[in-house]
Amino acid sequence: CGREFAGYCQHDDERPCLMPEDGQRQLYLPEGICRAAEDRFGTRFGDLEQFLTYVLQQLLRADSVEMDQAEQKIIEERLKDLGYI
Repeated sequence: CGREFAGYCQHDDERPCLMPEDGQRQLYLPEGICRAAEDRFGTRFGDLEQFLTYVLQQLLRADSVEMDQAEQKIIEERLKDLGYI
């Protein structure tokens, strides 16, 4: 779909689409949490891996937005100190 982020692309309906990856990791998660997530989000995402991929993408995206805002604040402070703002 062309909307790539961290090795994955995202469809317009926000369902993750796995792109080729160098490797995968095996995770061990509590059964109860996995079942609850599958019951609640299974129809939207299809399986637990797609749901967790989406959640991690959103967390990474949120971190990058916060970083951009912090960098912008630093740049604005420097410009103020130099008398440009």
